[in-house]
Amino acid sequence: MKEKAKKFLLDILIVVLGIVLIVILIIPIRKQLTPSKIKIAIDNSINPIPVLIANDTALSGIFKDRKINATIITVPSPEKAYELLLKDSVDFVFSTFVDGIKAFDKTKDTLKFFMIGTYKTSLPPEGLIVNEDSKITKFIDDLKGKRIGVSTVLKTAVEIALIEAGYNKDDVEIKLYNGAHIISALENKEVDAIIPIEPYFSIAREKGLKIVEAGVLNRWINAPFIGAGMCGKLSKYKKDNLPFIRLREAMDLTYIFIQRYNDTVKTYLNSTMEANLDSVMGLRLPLYERVHEISKEAAQTIVNVMHQDDIIQEDIDIKNILFRPVELNR
Repeated sequence: MKEKAKKFLLDILIVVLGIVLIVILIIPIRKQLTPSKIKIAIDNSINPIPVLIANDTALSGIFKDRKINATIITVPSPEKAYELLLKDSVDFVFSTFVDGIKAFDKTKDTLKFFMIGTYKTSLPPEGLIVNEDSKITKFIDDLKGKRIGVSTVLKTAVEIALIEAGYNKDDVEIKLYNGAHIISALENKEVDAIIPIEPYFSIAREKGLKIVEAGVLNRWINAPFIGAGMCGKLSKYKKDNLPFIRLREAMDLTYIFIQRYNDTVKTYLNSTMEANLDSVMGLRLPLYERVHEISKEAAQTIVNVMHQDDIIQEDIDIKNILFRPVELNR
């Protein structure tokens, strides 16, 4: 009888150990083999082009290779992208950096960035373009009382630049435009000037429209200016960091792809945005930087300016909104 009891207990112990081994070994292996299903919200500008490249199986296939099954959701504004992230309607956002800071400040929910796009001082992807009869000759001096068309993704950044240049909120009428509508708004004289982001800055240049100043964001906020970035919520990272790690790896590979096949990337934009091939070839892409390359000093400067100008209420430490490289390693 005792022997049967011992055998029964031994059998139970073997079953329990088997279950433990499955939990410890098999489930993690299965997790590693299963693609991460994620949703990424992007704005409709040039900024999130790395996401489109990585998700295009014919062009790069990077997401597929890194076991990422991504649904890309394009939204009309950065505010909408971050709203979806904070509501857990999406898992990641690739949109404007300054609007991410605003979202963090407003909700106190920790958003962390791990890839950014910097607007280079030497090749800025935006600028001030005017009508010939607007009498605007300088960005800082001549905008009071004027109607300025702004690419939607640049709204917050332009507001900061105007404050830094000494303008009050009601001194300039800002009208927001998506896509190529910003160029037709200038041509139809709906506005006195425009501040478009690429590829519409290049298209305006190709059309011979009058460029007064390129790189107004670099000059009046910070140089170089961090334009956009990829971020996710820290709370989700703590629950499951694998999608974050995979996405970081994918973005690193996409960074290499962009460097290696720059002309291919510019041509690709021709089929995804409202631009013609000649204009795209003169396109100024942001300088994308991986998590270990991001300048904490440049990011902190922007946050400090936003706090100083009352765009955000809290004095945010940049370390709280940038992933450390070690946090996204396997």
